[in-house]
Amino acid sequence: MQLTATLTQLLPIQSGESKSGTWKKQDIIVSTNGQYPKKICVSIWGDKIN
Repeated sequence: MQLTATLTQLLPIQSGESKSGTWKKQDIIVSTNGQYPKKICVSIWGDKIN
């Protein structure tokens, strides 16, 4: 699946501790283009944040 969108908002990085160790997550809000535009929240985990 391929999606073309525009970055709307970059939310702060969240982090915490679990049994497996430290985790990091960042949410981004993107807006799709086209006839029926939508706003979508995408969560990025771990090393992909950088």
